[in-house]
Amino acid sequence: MKKEPQLAALIAVATLTLAGCASSPDSASSLATDAEQTQTITQIDAVRKAITEAEGQIKQATEEELSWFASNDMDAANKALAEAKKYYAEFEMDPTQANKSTGFFSSQTNISATEDAIVQFNTHLTSARDIKATALDILTDAFDYRTQLTLIDAQEYFPSTVEELNKTLKKLVDQVADGKTDSALAAQPALVAQQRTLEVKTVTAIYLTDAK
Repeated sequence: MKKEPQLAALIAVATLTLAGCASSPDSASSLATDAEQTQTITQIDAVRKAITEAEGQIKQATEEELSWFASNDMDAANKALAEAKKYYAEFEMDPTQANKSTGFFSSQTNISATEDAIVQFNTHLTSARDIKATALDILTDAFDYRTQLTLIDAQEYFPSTVEELNKTLKKLVDQVADGKTDSALAAQPALVAQQRTLEVKTVTAIYLTDAK
């Protein structure tokens, strides 16, 4: 058992000796190597922080219901984050693998693939937030009525109708996500009329229940 540490120490010494023979620590090539290693370490730290931040963004996106507003973009964002984690795992514990190729026929490195995936993640997440903002702006009346129906607990009295109206609203949101904002805006009045009718029915049902 004692021989193993000694052997490891000898191998380490031999490696350092060979490295020293290959290039002088005072040479220009040595400085270039040191600069390259420093850059790699900086890149690794940056992608580690970016992945941690992305994971936090996913939790925030869940609270913001971004998947409901922009399912395609959020699916793509989650896929991109999974890709980033996959490539990052290749060099997380072994930094020397950071600049290794992602595949036999690929010229892309593990770290560059990680960086690209993070960029894709941020792009899709931003797009999802933009879609939500546009939908809330264009379909203000429909969302206001949905909130009102929730406040008066229309779900308790007319669950099927509430579900149907929510599905209709989702279709309009999907149109916004597809860039068909004019179609969504044109269809909103009909939905609002139905929501208004349900509001009256719910208030009436509440009044009659209280009267009884």
